[in-house]
Amino acid sequence: MGSDGPEKVNFSGFTIQSIDNFDGGFAHVGIRIFSNHNFIHDNIIRNTSCGIVLQGLFNHIKENNIIDNEGGIHSCLISLSPIPKNNTISSNKIVNNSRFGISIWNSEKDSKNNYTINNNTISFHIRGIDLSSTSNNIIINNNIENNSIGIHGYEEYLNQILNNFYSDNDKDVYLLPKLPDYDALMGMYMVLSFIMPFIYLVGGIILLLLIPIILIKKRKKIK
Repeated sequence: MGSDGPEKVNFSGFTIQSIDNFDGGFAHVGIRIFSNHNFIHDNIIRNTSCGIVLQGLFNHIKENNIIDNEGGIHSCLISLSPIPKNNTISSNKIVNNSRFGISIWNSEKDSKNNYTINNNTISFHIRGIDLSSTSNNIIINNNIENNSIGIHGYEEYLNQILNNFYSDNDKDVYLLPKLPDYDALMGMYMVLSFIMPFIYLVGGIILLLLIPIILIKKRKKIK
């Protein structure tokens, strides 16, 4: 489903399975969605590098079995494309995908995706739901079980995580502290780079002034 293809597609009832061995990456994707207003439901997707790669707007991914893939559902910002927004991922069985169940990732700061992720079963992953650089999403009423981390994200990106059921995860929800501001760090580095030579110079002058005083005091003590 490319960006220049038809929109408002109802895609259902298919079994999608890769027969090739893959070496990582997203070379063997089950379904790629770059257009808008599509309804992807009641499919079986297995043994791919990623079950569904989702861009576009107002797409609904519902009641699919996404199992035994490297990644389950992955949504990310790619160059020259609008930020994927307002997509719904509901009532899917997302199980035993080796890396993640659902991953939403953006490279732009303050990206607001406005996703609804609800009523999914998400089990047996390294990260059940992975939220990176994304905000304004609602994660509600999901069964999140037997993952290394149930939901992974960052405190600074505001998402609503409500009424999910957790069972047998190593960690249910893991939100990392706020990331340091890159521009502020660079500004501090530039300031320090500018003033450090003067600090060294002043310190050297003070040391040169103190040495004779110390020597005089030592001579007085010897006498």
